Amino acid sequence: MTVEERIERLERQNRRMKVAVSALVVVLLGGMLLGGPLVPKQASAQASSTPRIVEANAFRLLDENGKGRALLIVDKDGPGLAFKDENGKTRASLGVGKDGPSLAFRDENKKIRAMLAADKDGASLTFFDESKKLRALLGVNKNGPALSFSDANGESRAALTVGKDGPPLLSFSDANGKIRAGLTVLTSGPLLSFDNAEGNVIWSAP
Repeated sequence: MTVEERIERLERQNRRMKVAVSALVVVLLGGMLLGGPLVPKQASAQASSTPRIVEANAFRLLDENGKGRALLIVDKDGPGLAFKDENGKTRASLGVGKDGPSLAFRDENKKIRAMLAADKDGASLTFFDESKKLRALLGVNKNGPALSFSDANGESRAALTVGKDGPPLLSFSDANGKIRAGLTVLTSGPLLSFDNAEGNVIWSAP
């Protein structure tokens, strides 16, 4: 479950609780007006001399118009922080889930356009277009770092990788995802090669 989904669920629960909270406030105010402060003076003195620790499952920040612009929550899936624009749409979110932390940025249609994430396998920075297709990726995992660029169909067309035990490789692929050209540096020197659609080398030069 994403940070946004967790926040929307919490907001639905919050709306159902507002009526009960309002009634409780009325009762407390009535008790204070009729019988004076409900907190003993000794307890008040102790509270004022001790640093206050505020504990809650959620905090909401409002703008000058009373609109919710930021929300911090903690639920069974972990903590999450979301920022909303003036139209109430979540545009940025930071969360820590079971797989690790993630930071996401969304466009005005609430579609993720960029995400930074880290998990047990490594870390990645990804970019998406308006159709939710992955267009660029920068990542590091146990095999090493990689930079990849994809076309409008989400197919990787150009990539730069540095293997854990292998040489660096700059490769270019066709629309079917098959590498057609590559540039690498071996122990003997640089190597440039071109492949056909079947993956066979048709030309290479050291």
